[in-house]
Amino acid sequence: MELETGYFDDLYTPQRDLALLVDRIVRALTLGFAGLFLLTAAVSTWAAYDRAAAYGQFLLMAMSVLVCFAVAWYALPAETVLGILGLICAIAAAAIATGVVLLQPTNAGVQGGSLAILLPLGASALLWGWSRQARTVTAASGLALVAGCVGLVASDERSAVAALAAACVIATVLYWATDAGTPVWLRGVLWASLLLGSLAVMTVYLAAIFSPSFGAVIARYLPVSVADRFQVWRDALPLIDDYHYTGSGLASTELVYSSYVALTHVPFLRHVHNLFVQIGIEQGVVGVIAFVGMLLASGWGVLITLVRGNATARLYCTVTLAALAVLVIHGLFDAEVYASHYVVVLFAPFGFAWVLQQMGSIDETRFGPVAPLWRPYGQLAVIAAVLLPVGVTAFLFVLPGAKAAMRVNLAAVEQTRIELITYTRPGWSFQDQVRRAKAAELEPALSLYRLSLSEDPANVAASRRLGQVELSLGQYDSAFTHLSTAYRLAPEQRVNRQLLGELYALRNDDRTAAQLWSTIDTGQMQLDLRLWWYQAIDDQERADKLSQAMRLRQELVGGQ
Repeated sequence: MELETGYFDDLYTPQRDLALLVDRIVRALTLGFAGLFLLTAAVSTWAAYDRAAAYGQFLLMAMSVLVCFAVAWYALPAETVLGILGLICAIAAAAIATGVVLLQPTNAGVQGGSLAILLPLGASALLWGWSRQARTVTAASGLALVAGCVGLVASDERSAVAALAAACVIATVLYWATDAGTPVWLRGVLWASLLLGSLAVMTVYLAAIFSPSFGAVIARYLPVSVADRFQVWRDALPLIDDYHYTGSGLASTELVYSSYVALTHVPFLRHVHNLFVQIGIEQGVVGVIAFVGMLLASGWGVLITLVRGNATARLYCTVTLAALAVLVIHGLFDAEVYASHYVVVLFAPFGFAWVLQQMGSIDETRFGPVAPLWRPYGQLAVIAAVLLPVGVTAFLFVLPGAKAAMRVNLAAVEQTRIELITYTRPGWSFQDQVRRAKAAELEPALSLYRLSLSEDPANVAASRRLGQVELSLGQYDSAFTHLSTAYRLAPEQRVNRQLLGELYALRNDDRTAAQLWSTIDTGQMQLDLRLWWYQAIDDQERADKLSQAMRLRQELVGGQ
């Protein structure tokens, strides 16, 4: 499949040179961000407390990304590569759908999310078979896509269905907005509608997360399963600060979230239902930057081909853009694909995007070499594009408070390894037991927390983590000091409210304790667990104080 040569015939040589420069920048950015993403995945594998599980997830990610690059530079014609990949995706969608319909798994969300990504990509096989008049390929891919649609509906993953529908609308708008045959005024309307609509939706989305009162209003119009996720995202965000640079480790969110956010000590949430927050927790801030960079560079490359390509190429671009849009939209509400062995599906749209990016780039043998004037600028631009991800990463290490944040990160990783490797049920009933038994081993991590606070007293993560451990060790006065500081700096964090409320209860300030507890969800019996802890260590006096504050809290909640 070739581009329309007339697109470049109408351009002056400097314009072609500029277009070539843009092509190279996009490819360099794609390569740079993909490499950075794999690097963060490798670092988070090192940071994980369960390295066996992390290694498995890392190998799946690395294999997927490298395969995507491999197919983009394979020697076959671009349309053939897209057709073969599309047929593989269509067959995979049919296989997943068969499992959903026949086996009826208890949690079909991951299959539904995977199908929403695979179905637009599988449509490439339908386009390929139709353009080549290959009836067998057309029929096989068509039947596979129908089966995939049935499986998507059967999965009952409404967020995936909604994401696919919205993505198809967005891709269609982009198709007509970049079509030279569309009237100029209509193109302007389409672009304005798309940009303003996206901006409005994202504004409402972010406001619902960071403003609990506004989120409560929005939640009235959403299914309960979706509305509850706003609070999960708010509660999970502090984990990104705890493991700012390395992440908590691949395949580690379940027990990390339970231990340091929900305070349940029993795993109950495998992921936080948001792809970008999930990546931030497991791979750190740099991992989120790298993933978003991959999305933007890949989308940019497909848009270039959408503008330059012939009718067939534009259709391939449209279905690929739909798959990338599903990644983003569904990722805003779920992260099941990333947190499972289906993670290979997550990177499939990038493979299609990179093939189209290569197809849309300018061929110097056909359109003439770049002018000498542009050569040094082109080389510098490509070098800058490759180094941009490195520069962004380096910038994070020189921000105010970065040194203290790095110490907290290393301390959190060490604390997590000591506590969560040791903590197994039914051998241990409480993580407080682990902290008391491993107090000497935890001391280096606690020293790092204290050192970070001496450098940056406003570091919330250090105060919160240190206070939590001190509470387990029975150092109640010191724990009160650190958790009071954490609450003053970040009153929205649920851990600060629950643990500081406990310390107020132990100080006989039942009303303050009850008021703090009335603002958090304790549906996983978090307060009962704390009561059982004091009973387990035969500290009946503190157990009675806690029980009295819990009764007052129940009266406050019941009276609201």
